[in-house]
Amino acid sequence: MLKITSSKAVLVLWLMALAGPAAAEGPLGGLAERATDSSVDTDVFAQEANAEVLRLLQHDPTEADVAAIPRLIDAFHRSGTDRQDDVLKLLAQLLPGSTKYHSAILDTAVEALQSPSPGVRVAAVDVLARSKNAAVVSQMVDSLSDPYWGVRYQALYGLSFFVDQGGHEEILEAVAPLVEDKNERVRVMARTLMREALGAGD
Repeated sequence: MLKITSSKAVLVLWLMALAGPAAAEGPLGGLAERATDSSVDTDVFAQEANAEVLRLLQHDPTEADVAAIPRLIDAFHRSGTDRQDDVLKLLAQLLPGSTKYHSAILDTAVEALQSPSPGVRVAAVDVLARSKNAAVVSQMVDSLSDPYWGVRYQALYGLSFFVDQGGHEEILEAVAPLVEDKNERVRVMARTLMREALGAGD
């Protein structure tokens, strides 16, 4: 099971970023600073973050983007819940291309699952799902019981990858009750996942 990065470890990552000149360059380094700047309007920050997510969807991360990861992790811990989900969306896009900070990103996402904000928890589950790391399955299974339907839906969507791989009976046991979930979208996703699992076992 993944362990949550300690505040000391986060500080070390941040200091590493400060030591590298590339981290101070590029849009993500500046965006990390704006995440903790209360003078920056939240909606404006969200628009800027979404623009960077779009860029990362269209182009591979640059060295400066990857170097900004420690700053983004630090920004997550120092910003409010109204911006943490946007920071996590950026980290989700950076995760596949960052071996060096892979564990730190996942630790941040695991911690974010405890957030009081449903939007932050949804974004956290998305990060874990993108990792395709079997070590996060237990956290995603736990998210199936989240009180917010969006988190349950995102967890189902993310777990579909692991079901396709096979060998995760505990996932199906956790998914089964959701075929009767009170939310229609969750019910449909749960039934789809169960069908896929049964098909994979043929």
